[in-house]
Amino acid sequence: MAEAIAVRAARPEEATGLTELCMRSKALWGYDAAFMEEVRQQLTLTPDYIRRHPVFVADRKGTALGVYALADEGDFVDLDFMFIEPGHVRTGIGQALWPHLLAQARRFGHSRMRIIADPYAVPFYESMGAVHCGEEPNVLIRGRMLPVLEVML
Repeated sequence: MAEAIAVRAARPEEATGLTELCMRSKALWGYDAAFMEEVRQQLTLTPDYIRRHPVFVADRKGTALGVYALADEGDFVDLDFMFIEPGHVRTGIGQALWPHLLAQARRFGHSRMRIIADPYAVPFYESMGAVHCGEEPNVLIRGRMLPVLEVML
């Protein structure tokens, strides 16, 4: 039987390791090196970001297998990051994080959470109840549109 996943707050000193987890997870979808360098800025967690935002880690025996972060955008909660270690994608880590993520999102007091998703992640979010509600241009990559999903809290 697999060891249970604990969800815990990220620590500022984990910023570099969690950023690399995000990069590995994004690269899983076959993006080339040039694309990955373009999105590095968007996928970088800093110690200051971790201190100022709710950032949580799916941890198994001291190893980070997933990470998510939320941000208050005034009218809604933004799922700013959600990445799973590539070797653990489709093993239930995301599903294990989801109830925790929703509980944390509800603490903001908003009625909805917005997700600007990688196109490859849309099926996961839809399976968790998110609804496609539009598209938004990527702020770093001109001409790239990203799906926007919403979850009612």
